[in-house]
Amino acid sequence: MRNALILGDEELRRAANALGLEEGGDRPDVVLVDADNDDSVARATGLASLPRVFIATAARAGLLRAAGYAYVVERPVAPGSLGPVLFAMERARPRAARVVVCCAASGATGRTLLVANLTLRLARTASVVAVDATGTGALAWRLGARVAPWAEIASVGSDLGEAHLRLAAAERDGALILGGTGIPDGPLLGRVVELCATQRLVLIDAPAYRPPPELMARADRVLVCANPDPASAAATAALIADLAARDVHLVVSQTEERDAPAVSALFGRPASFLLPRDEAACRASLLHRGAAGGRLGRAYDALAEIVAAEREA
Repeated sequence: MRNALILGDEELRRAANALGLEEGGDRPDVVLVDADNDDSVARATGLASLPRVFIATAARAGLLRAAGYAYVVERPVAPGSLGPVLFAMERARPRAARVVVCCAASGATGRTLLVANLTLRLARTASVVAVDATGTGALAWRLGARVAPWAEIASVGSDLGEAHLRLAAAERDGALILGGTGIPDGPLLGRVVELCATQRLVLIDAPAYRPPPELMARADRVLVCANPDPASAAATAALIADLAARDVHLVVSQTEERDAPAVSALFGRPASFLLPRDEAACRASLLHRGAAGGRLGRAYDALAEIVAAEREA
């Protein structure tokens, strides 16, 4: 727990800073609320999806606890009183899933095939949601699943919750598949990922060219898919430059290990993962709409193991 949104005075800010909390992150880990200040409380009302700690006088703290709020600190606030509450909150929180976004600067880079194969492999040992944010419905087709179009999800409006997403999704080999045809807007994508990522690993097949900022703001890891040719390398370099603040890893398809030096020279950076050309495995996976085998399948196995290990770290 590092990033905090502090809705309070300097006393609260000093206590938070003494505990190593910093302001200004894209996604606050916790919201610290001065419950004696009406403006702070009003702002906190719209942040119910984030963990909140309320700081209040003894009388108001008692009312908050009676109303069911578990994380309350009585004034005067100090590191010694705030720290134990933050520690208790951290231990009680469900293990947050990693959000892995797979994107590309162009089509035909193997992005959807990668998401499909990671989904099937990771679902053997973890709770997984695969989200097709491209608007094509290609991920659901490749996995042999029938899912609701994005317009149906959007029609729920501000009441959208986990139950609605379960109804809109389909299950395949233990994984939930979400997102059919129709291009979702950024705010809807952000809300869907936020709902899915409470306890599940979320894999996202992102739109080509420029993924929505609402999606990237929630990404723990970004896999940028590309092909080993000059046009793909040039477009990919521009995309990676736009994503410079993210944990970006380059995945190059149709490439052998012996080609690694040439790939590094072409892209101006080493590839994190190389996926071999294996047309027979691709054809077979299309026929039965399942996991790829062969050399390509073994490469997917290795990448899935890395993602799974990072999630447990």
